[in-house]
Amino acid sequence: MTTEMNKGQAFVEYLLLILVVVSVFSFIYKSDLVQGIVGPDRNILRNLENYMRYSYRHAMSGNKEETYPPSYINPRHDSYIRTLENTRFFAPLVPYPRNN
Repeated sequence: MTTEMNKGQAFVEYLLLILVVVSVFSFIYKSDLVQGIVGPDRNILRNLENYMRYSYRHAMSGNKEETYPPSYINPRHDSYIRTLENTRFFAPLVPYPRNN
């Protein structure tokens, strides 16, 4: 008789333990910190996404949110030019000699 009561008590204890774990998880999930990561505003993931997109697209670090699809016709595209005087491309100062 006592083993049957112990089995019932163990079942109730496990059920209460699961209830406590679910309650703690729900409390943590609804917190502002977690909602900032996975919630509808998800600022942290949006910033990470913008950084990864910009870095992949331009082959340099940056976190600028851009519109897509990209316009490669624009001469001020970040992959081509950073400022008006500074470009990412380089060329020799003296032209190469011609082969005759």
